[in-house]
Amino acid sequence: VMRSEDLAAHESAWVEPISTTYRGELRLWECPPPTQGVTALMALNLLENEPAHPRMGANLLHAQSEALRFAFADALQFCANLLHAQ
Repeated sequence: VMRSEDLAAHESAWVEPISTTYRGELRLWECPPPTQGVTALMALNLLENEPAHPRMGANLLHAQSEALRFAFADALQFCANLLHAQ
């Protein structure tokens, strides 16, 4: 249960966002690790090489799930909270 003392003791940190471009048209921004934002950006980088799918279908879902699978695997292996990494 959260108490008012917990809220009073909380300190937020302002961090610089990270970004990537997608298909050369968009720049997307996310919070850096230890959030999952880097995973989303890595997945978008992987999907950039896929042909554009005009609508939801099996090929699009497969490409998205594979991109997320690889991105989560890389994030778990190579990304860390720098405040707690050794």
